[in-house]
Amino acid sequence: MTAAVLDASALLVLILGEPGGDKVQRVLTDCAMTAVNLSEVIGHFAGIGASEADIRLMHDPLPLVPVALDEELAFATGPDVACDKVCRPVIRRSRVLGARQ
Repeated sequence: MTAAVLDASALLVLILGEPGGDKVQRVLTDCAMTAVNLSEVIGHFAGIGASEADIRLMHDPLPLVPVALDEELAFATGPDVACDKVCRPVIRRSRVLGARQ
């Protein structure tokens, strides 16, 4: 089972060295993050002028395996499109599968 499901703001807190980053660091090796949330993080850095190569240099060492927002998760989250609602089905899925995807 996954210890945590990160949203974009949690990963940004860690990367930017903001307060609370230590909490994210503790669960980083046993967490899930949707590809949608990862795209928000990438968008943040692209928006401030970082190149794709620089963003990859920052991201690649992280032990994250993004969870694809597939059709099943899209239907589970579609009625409420707020990104934080994506986390609940991811948590349920990780409990059923017992591993990150």
